Amino acid sequence: MTPFRSVEDVDIWVGIQLENHMPGSILGPSAVCIIAKQFYFSQKGDRLFFNHEGLLAPFTADQRSTIKNTSLGRILCDNTNIRHIPKNTFFLPSAK
Repeated sequence: MTPFRSVEDVDIWVGIQLENHMPGSILGPSAVCIIAKQFYFSQKGDRLFFNHEGLLAPFTADQRSTIKNTSLGRILCDNTNIRHIPKNTFFLPSAK
């Protein structure tokens, strides 16, 4: 006996948790797709998103370049008492 009659009956949350992870990720392909689509729609649907160009662009090309070259680590160091932070703030430093 199985809890589901077919794979189409599996709840999306359960399915996401059971998927094999994508290489270099903690997420499977369904979660990666859902999150990527949400980021895409959030960016395209925001008329003031920083990298839009044209008449309604909120920033100049130079300002957009500066924003694109700014890291989360730089923002944290500039706005907190943190003085040293890993280059990639989304990963823990390795034990090496």
